[in-house]
Amino acid sequence: MTKRLTSLLAASVITIAACGGDDAPVVGSDADNRDDTSQRVELAITSCDPNSVNFTPGVENAYMPLPVGRRLRLEGDDDGEAVVLEIDVLDRTKTVAGVHTQVVTETEFHDGEIYERTFNYFATAADGTLCYFGEDVTFYEDGEPVRTTGSWLANGQDNKPGIQMPAAPTLGQSFYQEFAPGVAEDRTSITATGLTQDWSGGRFDDVIELGDYNPLEGQTERDAEAKRYARGIGLVADGPIVLTGYRARLNELSGASCDPATQTFSLTIDHPYLPMPVGKRLVLEGEEDGEQIRLEIEVLDQTKLVAGVQTRVVTETETIDGELFERTFNYFAQAADGTVCYFGEDVAFFEEGIETSRQGSWLAGAAGARPGIAMPAVVRADDWFAQEVAPGIAEDRSLVEAIGQSLATPAGDLNDVIRLGDWNPLDGDSFLDAEPKFYARGLGLVGDNVLRLTTTSP
Repeated sequence: MTKRLTSLLAASVITIAACGGDDAPVVGSDADNRDDTSQRVELAITSCDPNSVNFTPGVENAYMPLPVGRRLRLEGDDDGEAVVLEIDVLDRTKTVAGVHTQVVTETEFHDGEIYERTFNYFATAADGTLCYFGEDVTFYEDGEPVRTTGSWLANGQDNKPGIQMPAAPTLGQSFYQEFAPGVAEDRTSITATGLTQDWSGGRFDDVIELGDYNPLEGQTERDAEAKRYARGIGLVADGPIVLTGYRARLNELSGASCDPATQTFSLTIDHPYLPMPVGKRLVLEGEEDGEQIRLEIEVLDQTKLVAGVQTRVVTETETIDGELFERTFNYFAQAADGTVCYFGEDVAFFEEGIETSRQGSWLAGAAGARPGIAMPAVVRADDWFAQEVAPGIAEDRSLVEAIGQSLATPAGDLNDVIRLGDWNPLDGDSFLDAEPKFYARGLGLVGDNVLRLTTTSP
């Protein structure tokens, strides 16, 4: 984990819970809660040994919880540079030393330029200890990657998982956070407990302070840099860099509404943001890399039986500079609660009028695939869901990024628009890489990162 500061993709600072503030931390009376270095308690990293410890995804460390979608943003001035630190808990895991770890990204910006990006790998032991299994680090200059110094992974041999946060942090505890000899050997101690910290957005009680230092750089405890963690939140201060906002989590929708074994469905699809009356036609157009893109969507007077459910057939035809590029037959049905469910697609790609591939085609009920959510019954910001559930073939996901938006299109200015962010985990993407799609009430899809609605009928 980066030793001082780290942040995240400057891209989407999704609205995060009020917590801002330029004020310096205000610490309560803590004279009795400061570390006495004569009373050190060394914690053994065997508490994170993958050969003897059970790791439980549902367990969260009190001072560093990692629910998917949590975002922390810290800002401040460090040696005259404006530093931004964003930390995101991704919807991704990585197997390290045989353990499924949670991926947490950090990206650090100096004066608006990316300086460092790190992918950290954590797992929580059954007792609540948060264990650190390694990191992939990239440093940047002028926006270009230049080195990966400090990267390491636990390997079950010399490199061992360290303790990121004890299950019950106690004054005087000391431990290795990283244990990769000669590469990463960061240590830390619990130097204060029971602190309070005031912000313009509120107050955090039950704050602890850790002192981090790197022996490989000749540092000792005297050189330790203070980091503060609030119960239920996580990192709230890293030296002069302080928390300015956070989002607690993203809410995953289970997809149970689209289960053919337990739900009933209708061919009448009248969702406010994704209506599909027979005969409906939308045309979206735009330019990308000098090429003219046109997407035509039509709701056909046709049905298809998929996984025992009669679905409505909707075609999408994409052309590039007038040449057919892709034609897709999509299959939808609406659940009783109003969720629009996606039962699969038959995809064909073309070059010079000749079909070249059917990659990405899938149907619920075949090869382990099941219906996904095309649009939830109730659209709420920070909800995310699987649109396609065809393992290894189509696993697209979507996040409700914003509601109540406006969008200018050639077909007119639209209000009551929602913005979804779509991404494909099979490409190694997470919600941080999501591409926008815009849906307008009563119309459906009206734009993405390139296209805008030009024609609608009837």
